[in-house]
Amino acid sequence: MSWAAIDALGQIGSDAEPVVPTLVEALEDESTRGAAVDALGQIGGKARDAVPALEKVLQGEEVSVRWATASALVRIGGPGLKSGVRYLLETATRNPERNWTDAHNILMAPTSREALPVMLDAVRDPVVRELASYICVEMSVYLTKDPLADVKPLLEDKDAGVRCVSAWVLHTARAVDIKDVIAVQRTTLKAADPWARQQAASFLGKLGPLAKDAADDLAALLDDKDEGARKAAAEALKSIRGK
Repeated sequence: MSWAAIDALGQIGSDAEPVVPTLVEALEDESTRGAAVDALGQIGGKARDAVPALEKVLQGEEVSVRWATASALVRIGGPGLKSGVRYLLETATRNPERNWTDAHNILMAPTSREALPVMLDAVRDPVVRELASYICVEMSVYLTKDPLADVKPLLEDKDAGVRCVSAWVLHTARAVDIKDVIAVQRTTLKAADPWARQQAASFLGKLGPLAKDAADDLAALLDDKDEGARKAAAEALKSIRGK
C-alpha cells in the first residue's frame, strides 16, 4: 500500500477500523511507517489492536517517528497510553523550547482525557513532574462536568506530590469539597519532599482567605530549609492575609 493511500485511510478516522491490520503491516516498511503511525493515531481508540506494534516502533531505532508514535499511543489510549505519555513528557522536558508546546497541545486534546491519571502518576518522577503537573492542572479547567472518578483514588497515593497535585486538579474541576483540598495541602506542607511542600503552599495561596485555617502551617514553613518552599509560603500568606 502506498504512502498516499495510507494517509487517505487516516483521514477517514475511526471508520477505518477494518484496515487496522493492514496499517500494522505497513509499520514494518520504513517507507510507509510514518504514514501508518499517523493513520492509526487518527483512527484512535478503535486501533487498540495496533498498540503492541506501535510500542515496538517507539522502542525502535528510527528516532524520527518516535514522537508521532507516542502521540498515536496517547490518542488510541488503552495499554499503550503510559508509554506514550512518558515519552512525550520526557522528551519535552529534555528539550522544552522545541517540544514543550507540542506535548502540551497533544496531552491537552479532548481525546487525551484518559491520560490524566497517567500524567498525575508521573508527578512522582522529579524529571517530568513540572510539565506533568502543569498540564494536569490546565486540563482540569475544562473538566468541570467530569466527576474524575479515576483521579480520586490518587488522594490516597503514597507520594505527597501526587496527592497534592491530584487534590488541586479535583478542586479545579469542582469534583471535591474545598475542605478536603485544604486538608490534603496542609498535610503536604509537612511532607519530606520539598517540591511537594512548595506546591502545596502555592495552591493554598491561590485559595486566598479561604485557606485561612492553614496560615499557621504556612508560617511554620517560613523557616523551611528549602528556599522555594519558603518563598511559596511567604507568597501564600500574603494572599491569605491580604497584605
